[in-house]
Amino acid sequence: MSLRTRPLPPHIVDNLEHLAKNMERKADGSEEKLAKLLETTSYAKHRWLYLSHPDIDKSLSSRPNVQRLDLSQLYYDTPAEPILYVTERFSAQGPAAIHVGETTYQLYQIMPHREPPFWIRMRIMPWWEKLIAILLPSVLFSWWFSLRLTKPIQVLTVAAKEFARGKLSARVRHKSRPQFELAQLSNEFNDMAQRIEDSMTTQKRLLGDVSHELRSPLTRLLLACGLLESGLNEQQTKYLQRIVKEANSLEEMLQNVLTLSRLEGQNQMLEFSVQSLRSVLHDVLADASFEAQSANKTLSVNCPESLEVNCDSILFSSAVENIIRNAIKYANHQIEFTAITQNENLVIMITDDGPGASEEVLQKLCEPFYRTSESRSRDSGGIGLGLAIAHRAVLAHKGELILSQANPHGLTATITVPLNSKYIDKTT
Repeated sequence: MSLRTRPLPPHIVDNLEHLAKNMERKADGSEEKLAKLLETTSYAKHRWLYLSHPDIDKSLSSRPNVQRLDLSQLYYDTPAEPILYVTERFSAQGPAAIHVGETTYQLYQIMPHREPPFWIRMRIMPWWEKLIAILLPSVLFSWWFSLRLTKPIQVLTVAAKEFARGKLSARVRHKSRPQFELAQLSNEFNDMAQRIEDSMTTQKRLLGDVSHELRSPLTRLLLACGLLESGLNEQQTKYLQRIVKEANSLEEMLQNVLTLSRLEGQNQMLEFSVQSLRSVLHDVLADASFEAQSANKTLSVNCPESLEVNCDSILFSSAVENIIRNAIKYANHQIEFTAITQNENLVIMITDDGPGASEEVLQKLCEPFYRTSESRSRDSGGIGLGLAIAHRAVLAHKGELILSQANPHGLTATITVPLNSKYIDKTT
């Protein structure tokens, strides 16, 4: 701590020396009387007097040193006449000698510095303290403001991504004030999502209800066709067989629509059990191999006997069958079926060497009723429900179905489902 000295005006020096002589006279050689003098109102009311003793512990003070000022600095030098001592925290006028018996005290008048205003303290701060004082509040405020601004955006982004992935129940849960612009945007998003969910729910319910109601007249139509088989000539029999064929196709389509509707509405009751993958897919693979041979194509199967899967056998085999039949339909010569375990998951890869599909088409192949104009037509069979049902069936098993380009050409369908039963719900 720095100590500076300055000369005192003559009249202040005279007043300080006069005060010292007056106290010396009244003390009359008694240190006790000198100590009592410092307690009198006339001496200590408006000033702080400090009598330094050669032994600092015996020094006398008219006030307690509550500011914890370092008064030991006054002992560094004893000038011939009173001067002004200036430190960072106080000023002192003195010394003036007071002789009491054989002891000499030095009289000082202590003047603590007042706390300067904030703007003055800022001016006398070092440059690096000024920089910290300015930057730290700015950084903290910027961090708080950005957090307050970006958190609602992040919540809205997460909800929008979930909604885009097909989770129609995704909503923005925010705690912002209603007048906050982002809160208004979140409310608009929730209103939009609710309207879309209501519309999709109504559409799915209508599709399921219509498909269910159409099955009854279709069943009666097939029954009537069966009764008409006898007593018809050859030409009439051909017409009737055509009607039966189309009716059966219509019944199959209605069954697929109902299955898809139940899967999307999570109303399909599933019965899970741990079974050998070979046994679950035995009939599917056998029929697929025969169908491939009939089309002069080859189906190669790599499925270890030890592989097991926790699944609803009917729904799971139906999903795999839809994918394999789709691969056989569009393959040129070869279809490969491979099943492995990977990271506690069962992975099934079905690859064909057909023309494949563009990335844009791959994103839509699992959508209901989607049919590519360049590779599918009514004559090729199907109405665009096979892969959609397979996709929903895999989701019901807490897995995923990914369609990707095969190397060098063709299409690969990858089914991934968890092996551990704890990931499987008994119903969906």
